[in-house]
Amino acid sequence: MQEIAIGALKPGMELAQQISSPDEKISLGQGAILTEAWISKFKEWGRSSVRIACQNRHTGAGAQELDVLLQQVFELAAPDKSRSVVKSNQSVYEELQTCCQYVESQLRRIYLMARCGRPIPLRELEQLAKEKLYPLLDRKGAFIYIHASGRADAYLYRHAIDVALLVGFIGRWLGYSEAEVRNLVYAGLVLDIGKAKVAFEIISKSGPLTLDEMELSKKHVRHSLQLLLGNEMMEKAILDGILQHHERIDGLGYPLGLDGNKISPFARILAIADVYDALVSDRYYRQGISPIDAVYTMMYEMSGYFDSHVLGTFIDRMRQQLVGASVELTNGATGKITFFEPFPNLQPVVTLEDGIILDLSSRSDIAIAMIKVT
Repeated sequence: MQEIAIGALKPGMELAQQISSPDEKISLGQGAILTEAWISKFKEWGRSSVRIACQNRHTGAGAQELDVLLQQVFELAAPDKSRSVVKSNQSVYEELQTCCQYVESQLRRIYLMARCGRPIPLRELEQLAKEKLYPLLDRKGAFIYIHASGRADAYLYRHAIDVALLVGFIGRWLGYSEAEVRNLVYAGLVLDIGKAKVAFEIISKSGPLTLDEMELSKKHVRHSLQLLLGNEMMEKAILDGILQHHERIDGLGYPLGLDGNKISPFARILAIADVYDALVSDRYYRQGISPIDAVYTMMYEMSGYFDSHVLGTFIDRMRQQLVGASVELTNGATGKITFFEPFPNLQPVVTLEDGIILDLSSRSDIAIAMIKVT
């Protein structure tokens, strides 16, 4: 199957996923044959692309025709810098959204190129990381924006953007030089590029992976290295970080089974950003959890996974970043985080909209459900 831009869809193509309207009242199932009317509906629903079965008995498309179709997709999704221009009257949230949506659109195109066996534009990826995302580290609210709810079907691309920003923040909090922080942002953006070589059925599966599927999924690390090694300019620290970001301090990670100080500094940072964003993000098979629940999970349920100094620094600075954030509680009430008690107390004090102050560390019946990003 292939991810095809809406503008390149043609009647007769076979849908390789279920597509639902925003209100979920209308849906078209996997295996359906597209018509002009359905393609128009996808546009109305704000879809940018859909998954299409590669071998399509209805279109009779040969390899040459498919190649032409893919070229049309590349041209339609080619970089258009005008789309990323920030208007002067945009809010901070809208500025961040404009920039991240532009990067996401380019990632979709580049991942499609990788799936089709085309050389990926490494220089362009580096520019996206260092010229588009790195400057966002100085934007007020950028850390909060990472928690904005996104569509599960866009997780692969949004995760790359979130991890790039997260590792940039962590690098700064740890005292890395700005050159190293830029490299961390680049590493975060290309961290999972190898997933372009993993079957969509595995990446988008709505339930737990089988053992065989898990082994295929793990191969994305080596796929990433294969795609990136052609760039002689890529820093060794970046390549080491990508190769080792699923290693664990206790030695039970993959693909090399490294432990302790054998794991590179970049990999230690990438591992924390990768897992944290995976926990707080909506996935095909579950909704994301709150940042507080995420760090609790990382501290107490994933013992042995992470570098304790990097994780402690992340949690401490993350809590500082969340002070002032708007939140929704599990009982439906809304308010803002006022402050946190000293570590290791993870729960914040929240001031509700009606002025009531809640210390969530003393309330087992109420917790933060989500960060509200507006």
